[in-house]
Amino acid sequence: MSAKPRKFSDFATALKTAYEEEVSGEAFFAALGQHMGGRAAEVLTIFSEIEHVTALAVAPLIRRHDIAHRSRAELVAEGKDEAAGLNSVEWADFLARVVSDYPAYVHEFETLRDSAGSEDRTVLQLLVEHEVAMLDFARLEVAGTPDATAPLRAFLARAAAV
Repeated sequence: MSAKPRKFSDFATALKTAYEEEVSGEAFFAALGQHMGGRAAEVLTIFSEIEHVTALAVAPLIRRHDIAHRSRAELVAEGKDEAAGLNSVEWADFLARVVSDYPAYVHEFETLRDSAGSEDRTVLQLLVEHEVAMLDFARLEVAGTPDATAPLRAFLARAAAV
């Protein structure tokens, strides 16, 4: 069953959730990659880097809007715990989850971006694009495309330019 987009009560709650999930996501993908090994580890290292870069981009918005959030240590522990719960997941099953569930996250981030003031939209567009890159990768990888990581590398290049 596919994930459904969550609805948030306000901009601050949505932004806080997005930021915290980027921080925990960095640890999640790193830990999951260590468990899976091989091609999965290579790709999940890139996913982790993407989460890190995206969290760094969103952090100034968190400060500007004076949004309280959980500590990095707590979020990292949460990400590692979540990865430990997926120790038995195979790479193909993980990719199927990305294809199934990540469209909901894209929708959430688009909604957040569209509700933001103009000063926040560039960063929040990056938030949308990072999720799209992961989703595009998963679709290409499932299809057996030789250079499926191209969307991931393109996102990192774009993020470096912002």
